[in-house]
Amino acid sequence: VLPYVDIFLPSLDEILFMMGGSLRERGDTMQTSGSGMDYALCADLSEALIEMGAAIVCLKLGESGLYLRSSTDLDRIKNMGKGAPFKPYEWRARELMTPCYQVQAAGATGSGDCTIAGFLSGWIRELTPPQVMNMAAAVGASSVEHKDATSGVRTWEETIQRMKQGWPKRNHIAPGAGWRCDERNGSWAGPRENL
Repeated sequence: VLPYVDIFLPSLDEILFMMGGSLRERGDTMQTSGSGMDYALCADLSEALIEMGAAIVCLKLGESGLYLRSSTDLDRIKNMGKGAPFKPYEWRARELMTPCYQVQAAGATGSGDCTIAGFLSGWIRELTPPQVMNMAAAVGASSVEHKDATSGVRTWEETIQRMKQGWPKRNHIAPGAGWRCDERNGSWAGPRENL
C-alpha cells in the first residue's frame, strides 16, 4: 500500500516488527546492546519504505525524538494530491532528526498519536520541515506530561509560545558523522539532506 501513502509515521518498534529480516535483527541488536539510537538503521529503514512507495517517512523514536526522510523524486512530492505541500521542493530529499523536548513524564499513552497530530497540524499550516518536526515533538512531549493521552496537549498558540520561550530539548548530541545542527531550531540535518 505504500505507493498510496504520502506520509508514513510509524514508531521504530512498529516498523522493525513489520519489516522483519536483517533490519529487525539490527534493531534488536541496538536495543539489547544499549549503545543508543542507530541513525544508520533509521536511514536504511526509511530508504526501504520510500523505495516501496512512501513519499515521506517520519520514524517516532520514543525518547530519542523523531527521524524524517523524504523522497528524492520531486514529482513524488508534488503528486501528493490535495495534501501536497505548497512548496514541494522544501520537502524533497530531506533527512532530519529532532530530539524530544524536556518534560516531566507522567505517562506515554497516546503520545505517538499526539506526535502524528502535531506533525499534521504543522503540515496543513505549511510550516517548513524542521518546524513541522519541532511541532510534532512538542505535541508528543506535551502529551506525556499527563497520564492520559490528551490532557497535556495545549492549543496551537500555547505550544508555539512555549517553544518560542526557549523550551529546551533533551539533548544536543550529534546523531552521527555528517550530521549538522541548526541552532535556530535545535534540529539536525543528516548527511543525505537534499542530495
